[in-house]
Amino acid sequence: MRKTPRNLTALVLILSLVMVSSFVLGNSVEESISVLFNSINITVNGEAVQSDNILYEGTTYVPLRDVAEILGKEVSWDGETKTAGINEPSEVVEEVEETTEIEESISDYTNVIKSLDSENVKKVIKQNSEADWPKDYQMQNYQIKNQTEAYNDLLVLNLDTEVKEEILDEAYADWKYDFQMVLYSYNNALEDYNEIQSLNLDTEKKKEILQQAEDKWGKDYGMVLYEYKNQLKAYEALDE
Repeated sequence: MRKTPRNLTALVLILSLVMVSSFVLGNSVEESISVLFNSINITVNGEAVQSDNILYEGTTYVPLRDVAEILGKEVSWDGETKTAGINEPSEVVEEVEETTEIEESISDYTNVIKSLDSENVKKVIKQNSEADWPKDYQMQNYQIKNQTEAYNDLLVLNLDTEVKEEILDEAYADWKYDFQMVLYSYNNALEDYNEIQSLNLDTEKKKEILQQAEDKWGKDYGMVLYEYKNQLKAYEALDE
């Protein structure tokens, strides 16, 4: 336990006595008192504990914080009401760093790229580069680098909606281990989807045209958007 310097403790306690007297009597009182310092042995449940103390007119005074620490409690102070208290210790909540495994376990959406064996991915990327660029080692290295970067980017995608999960599944189904094209397809489809969501459908005709495009192209958001814009342009041209 950290011990309070004796002269400081005595001074604080003496000042406290003077302040209490002043409060009770309503007068400003200053007086010198004679005390015995650390003349008392203190025990808690029969076990000796160390704490500075003073004996004044038959009463032993011990620092409030020392008492609290001895009893395993905490000290509080309300500056407005000038109230000191001894309380039960507050619960300590340890911060736990979230790991990728924990995040994956609580996620409702699956990243299909994470299900691939990383060693096999490296092998396939290398084989594809050799097949695409036989004996052109510069281009092989270039392709391996780009494909690996795209693969790593796909691994850390934030799939926080069902739509994102579906778009990635579709892109992987179309392009497999061509990770550059998987990433390109995913980003384009997500951009198209977000643009569809932000369309200003302020008339029933616009809503109808969009619904027809969705019925025709399903979740091919690029074609849905293309169909919607062309049909809307043609419809508006009829009124000119």
